[in-house]
Amino acid sequence: MDKTKFKFKPGQHLLKPFIPRKLKEVIKDIMSRAEDVGSQSRRQQLFGEMEPLVPPLRMMFEGPRDYELFKENGREFFDYLRQFCDLQPNHKILDIGCGIGRKTFPLVAYLNEQGSYDGLDIVEKGVQWLRAKVGTKYSNFRFHLTDVSNGYYNAAGEIQAVNYKFPFPDQSFDLVLMGSVFTQMLTDEVENYLSEIARVLKPGGQAFITYFLLNEEAERLVDEGKGTLRLKYRVGKCRVEDKNSVADAVAHQESDMRALYERFGFDIKDNIHYGFWCGRENYTSYEDFVIAVKR
Repeated sequence: MDKTKFKFKPGQHLLKPFIPRKLKEVIKDIMSRAEDVGSQSRRQQLFGEMEPLVPPLRMMFEGPRDYELFKENGREFFDYLRQFCDLQPNHKILDIGCGIGRKTFPLVAYLNEQGSYDGLDIVEKGVQWLRAKVGTKYSNFRFHLTDVSNGYYNAAGEIQAVNYKFPFPDQSFDLVLMGSVFTQMLTDEVENYLSEIARVLKPGGQAFITYFLLNEEAERLVDEGKGTLRLKYRVGKCRVEDKNSVADAVAHQESDMRALYERFGFDIKDNIHYGFWCGRENYTSYEDFVIAVKR
């Protein structure tokens, strides 16, 4: 994976923690609305006939507001699924935290009529947009709104993540995806979600999940200021970026996550793929990711 695609500038990761998140979003919104004006030709050049399925920049609430990066992020995830999970066109996929469709977009042209995609998210505007633009055109792509509480994206949500039950029957899916979800949850919430993932996966099904994982190397690099996160505060055994808003960034102990996978009947496939979020030199992506097979 090319680290430069994240467009870091010298010192950027040092300044980022001092800018309030809400202010960052206001600035991004102003800039993206201005850039959206007259951008249709640019989108058509990048995405061709698939351009109507690409959200305007102002709708990209869960990642970089950039068309090239929207395409690259989706392609990166898709390539990992093909390479590490043997993704097939007839697979039934659950995407927890589907956002505005970064992971959805490459799958539209890949899944066949026997395959299906269910996207689950807590942000209403994203779910509504995906239903209107993707769901109405592709009947095997379905999008579900859930009212799980999240300190940043859905603070008024009525359901606590520690109690949430996925709205799907047992053994419904071949593959479960979660990108940048456990990076906003504490251990008891992760425990509940992994239990639900184990329930809805078929035997032999796979879970592809991203994390910030703490091990000896990661903790040392973070403490040395080498990473993109400071994680100065501790909540239980987790380290968090903001003690007043754990949804901003949560890092989990690798040993704890390994124990949960074992508890819920998963075998971790190959090795954990570590990311450069903490400043390591050898990495696969930005976040760490784990691929596990349901026994």
